[in-house]
Amino acid sequence: MNKSIRNVVLIMSTSGAAGRELLTGIFDYAKRGRYWNIRLLQPPCQLNAEALARFSAENIHGIITYEIGDLISRNALLHSDIPLVLVGIQDSQIANRLAPTAFVVSDDYKIGWTGAKHLYELGRFKSFAFVPSAQEWSWSKERERGFTEYLSEQQISVRRFRSFESSTYRNDLLNWLRDLPKPAAIMAAWDTSAIRILDALNQLRINVPKQVAVIGVDNDELLCDFANPPLTSIWPNHHRMGFKCAEELGKLMSRNRRPTANRTIVCPPKCLVKRESTVALSPAAHIVDRATAFIDQNATLGIGVRDVVAHLRISRRLADLRFREACNKSILEAIIDRRLAAVCKQLTHSRKSADAIAATCGFGNTKHLMRLFKNRYGMTMNNYRRTSIGSEP
Repeated sequence: MNKSIRNVVLIMSTSGAAGRELLTGIFDYAKRGRYWNIRLLQPPCQLNAEALARFSAENIHGIITYEIGDLISRNALLHSDIPLVLVGIQDSQIANRLAPTAFVVSDDYKIGWTGAKHLYELGRFKSFAFVPSAQEWSWSKERERGFTEYLSEQQISVRRFRSFESSTYRNDLLNWLRDLPKPAAIMAAWDTSAIRILDALNQLRINVPKQVAVIGVDNDELLCDFANPPLTSIWPNHHRMGFKCAEELGKLMSRNRRPTANRTIVCPPKCLVKRESTVALSPAAHIVDRATAFIDQNATLGIGVRDVVAHLRISRRLADLRFREACNKSILEAIIDRRLAAVCKQLTHSRKSADAIAATCGFGNTKHLMRLFKNRYGMTMNNYRRTSIGSEP
């Protein structure tokens, strides 16, 4: 195995949940026996000619970024020979790059389709609308296309908000929301836009979700849980995207010749997280939904019941009571279930040792994991692995 160190530059923001989840996926790949020296740079750093020349002089072997910058940066990238993975967006000009290049994107069409399906199945709206990103990025256009085409199949037209002047955006949005036939259903291209919509609706004293239902994208819990009301959001699989970015860059850096084609990898969304902006959840249902989403995201990181309760900001007794009423299991049992599911995936798709799997999946003690596993599945971890067919990690 080639154990030479690879110098990698990551250019992405850590200010939002999406960026942090992408980074977690990248780091999860890099720490699996790869010899990577990672340098994290954040915007406004750009891949211009000066930066790329410096990276070449510093023997940078690969770059992962989610934005390109201006035309000057794009031209500089075209002439750079450093392997590149672009995450979140596709660019037809960069796709013609001679140096090794790959694109990793979310299935934005599916995201829009999922949002439309959720709103349509609520079955009580006079109008449906979509609010794109201000810059109309390619991912926003694809989400709008998926949203529009799903509703078109139901013979429903979609209204669209667009404000060309940032100085008048707020007033334009208020007027547009005021004139929208009610009850209305709105999907925003991402959570930040959805929060603006909720704020404007609150100013207009329009009830959410009775008069207007709103759905966003990214499931940024800090934004969604503390919105008024809490925001329903589609959760892209950012962790998976980050892992695939690193995996593709590893392949590109190991090649001694130009690939026959620049690849595009599409990652489907993780799930839709329902909150009060589309569904009038009971307090108990909201507690369970938030607890389940938190467990799904963090169970393998070694969390305990105390962490879940702290996230919910309620008493442990109430949290356990509501969870057991809805799921017929305790919060601890739900955490263990999620960890054991991760163990099964590792056994099926990797050759890791039991100790490594225990650490990766949130178990502090390997012997304890092995006992739990045998009690649950009626066989040892080794026997389970032998009866499974592996594919990818």
